[in-house]
Amino acid sequence: MAVVRLLVERGANVEFTDGDGFTALTIAAGRGYWEIAKVIAGAGGDVAHKDARGLSALTAAEMTSDSELIAFFRNLQSDRPNA
Repeated sequence: MAVVRLLVERGANVEFTDGDGFTALTIAAGRGYWEIAKVIAGAGGDVAHKDARGLSALTAAEMTSDSELIAFFRNLQSDRPNA
């Protein structure tokens, strides 16, 4: 967690995508790492971004069945009109 915060504080590109369109936010959501997801989303990570399969961070979170993580992303989407 400290490494993620340090990277964000040092200006890491939270919107970087790999060849499949995954962002760190999508990966964190899909693996249930909601503390990491909060840091990345707080740094401006795009919660509406969709990967090559059309999955967003919310849909990735829904695959984990983690109700707290899902609620977090749903709240973010309601707080960000373009999400």
